[in-house]
Amino acid sequence: MMAHPSVIVAGMLMLGGAQGQNNFFPGRDRSNQNQVPGFLTKYTASGYDKFITPNLQHVKHENGPDALAGTSSFTTVDDKPIRGEASKIADREEEQAAQKLLVIDSNNPASLFAIGIGLLSLGTMLGVRLQRWLQPATVLVSNTNVMEMKSQNSNVKESAARTGWGQLSSQNSRPATPCYSTKVAGSFVTTKSDAVFGEAQGLMPGGVSSPVRAFKSVGGNPVVVDKVKGPFLYDVDGNKYVDFVGTWGPAIVGHADDDVSAALIKQIAKGTSFGAPCELENELAKMVIDAVPSVEMVRFCNSGTEACMGMLRLVRAFTEREKIIKFEGCYHGHGDAFLVQAGSGVATLGLPDSPGVPKGATTGTVCATYNDLDSVEALLKGNDVAAVILEPVVGNSGFIKPTKEFLVGLRELTTKYGALLVFDEVMTGFRVSYGGAQKYFGVTPDVTTMGKVIGGGLPVGAYGGRKDIMQMVAPAGPMYQAGTLSGNPLAMTAGIETLKKLSAPGAYEHLDRVTTKLIDGILAAAKEAGHAVCGGNVPGMFGFFFTEGPVTCFADAAKSDTEKFAKWHRMMLERGVYLAPSQYEAGFTSLKHTDEEIEYAIAMAKEVFAEL
Repeated sequence: MMAHPSVIVAGMLMLGGAQGQNNFFPGRDRSNQNQVPGFLTKYTASGYDKFITPNLQHVKHENGPDALAGTSSFTTVDDKPIRGEASKIADREEEQAAQKLLVIDSNNPASLFAIGIGLLSLGTMLGVRLQRWLQPATVLVSNTNVMEMKSQNSNVKESAARTGWGQLSSQNSRPATPCYSTKVAGSFVTTKSDAVFGEAQGLMPGGVSSPVRAFKSVGGNPVVVDKVKGPFLYDVDGNKYVDFVGTWGPAIVGHADDDVSAALIKQIAKGTSFGAPCELENELAKMVIDAVPSVEMVRFCNSGTEACMGMLRLVRAFTEREKIIKFEGCYHGHGDAFLVQAGSGVATLGLPDSPGVPKGATTGTVCATYNDLDSVEALLKGNDVAAVILEPVVGNSGFIKPTKEFLVGLRELTTKYGALLVFDEVMTGFRVSYGGAQKYFGVTPDVTTMGKVIGGGLPVGAYGGRKDIMQMVAPAGPMYQAGTLSGNPLAMTAGIETLKKLSAPGAYEHLDRVTTKLIDGILAAAKEAGHAVCGGNVPGMFGFFFTEGPVTCFADAAKSDTEKFAKWHRMMLERGVYLAPSQYEAGFTSLKHTDEEIEYAIAMAKEVFAEL
């Protein structure tokens, strides 16, 4: 988890305090402190919310003169005016002027005349503004970012009507009128996102803190996120999306869950980091040990990569062997030893094994083919292997499900040849079942790595396993691994509250139902439109490939039509469906995804497949 927003906000506040001034101005341009139009956005509490943003350059009313954009008053979907800053200033000046007139000597005829003229002018102005607030209109947004208001009776084909996600709603309509599709009206506006990302490219490599976020494999710029809630993501331009990325897995109970947030706020008052033991570590550790079959002891750290690096050192220390077997396309973080035929961003960007990794770091790593036991045994026979390491459900080459026979066979082979079996459950842990993929498939490894879900959206990692293995870890044993923020109270709190929700009856049944409905709907829509697409799912996790299939390993996944996927991804994004920006990444659902969001995504998939 890179550049986590809570870490960035804390850093900004610390730096501002250290400099003796606050350089963080919400809604302001840092370069010159000039006011930038803020987000005049209000969301309704029910139904599919509409969006209101001041991203207007020119507004024309059906029966009246032009109005300036970004400074005039706007009406929300619940029919309450939201006032631009310039309008507020003008109103204050007018009120002050009227008050001055009223204190003039009332016996002076000229003064009385002036008061009358002033009040008449003020009344006329307010009347015009009231008329504009009440004027019904529909927004059509052109590619030049000019919005033209048209009345609700405008002769636009009903079939073009669009509501909700990925679209802007009327600034002036009462009630809010559905917007029209990008294809018809060009209404998917990302001006602010483009500007923010443009600036980021001069500040961070590629403009991002983790490579896949840059949208390199799907084209176009990424949308820049403003906030998330439940199953939804909102960008800085005010567009709303049904989110199937879920911050790459952790948001399993939905974004910004109220109970998790409340617990975090309470903990923040007590401190964000101790650098010392805290009781919260015990509580989360007991929950993990009780749930995950292979874990008798656990060590917390700060990311999935860190967990896998600690795990690698541990299995080598315990077995006194150096070689490890991984699988083509499986990703276990950016540790040197794992960047051999890796998935995730390496596969997404088509990169060779990373420069900067010394040859000696990978000489102990050999690769087998996923779902192919013969390829594994051939490597076990010829090497003293410390461990066989795999994603029990692949999520970093796209979604690839193992066969039960493959996992059972790995358990038998590693036992036969004296190697440890390691499940990298950073992605699948507490996602596919409360005990992870090992509980779901009924196969118990020796060591397990975890992350994402167990931190409830905060940076976290963990590795655990049999007690005799884990007692090799310092200070109980000689294998050294440490971390300043490991087991920090915020990550522990978020993890505890998240696991409480996941342990409730029906949680994984819900995840299974909505995920199955989503992938079945997408695959049916593709088939109906004549596209070769295959895919699958487990509870809370899904994926599909633009190829005939089946896909059982990375070599099969690599046959996908990535250009067609890129077009499909962009068209779905424009319709308010946010998916992983790579053919080689899995998707995720949450407890907050309902049939309504799933059916919307399927409907948009049908529309896009028909046009693709």
